[in-house]
Amino acid sequence: MWKRRIPAMLLAAALGFAGSSPVMADFESAVADLNSGNYAASFQEFTRLSELGDAAAQVRLGWHYEQGLGTAPDRALALRW
Repeated sequence: MWKRRIPAMLLAAALGFAGSSPVMADFESAVADLNSGNYAASFQEFTRLSELGDAAAQVRLGWHYEQGLGTAPDRALALRW
């Protein structure tokens, strides 16, 4: 019976820690910068998070490159991210 509960408890613990990570706070800050029109700041933060492997940040970084938000438009880099 405990063998069934352990994976569920580990998953719950991992999800609980994921929501409180510094990376998540940085992502939320970058989204807030994007929403407020501070494209240079959001571009820098999404770049940093993307280089760390954050998939959601990579999508948004690609969008920044496609639209030229906080950087010059670059379709090749947009596709890369």
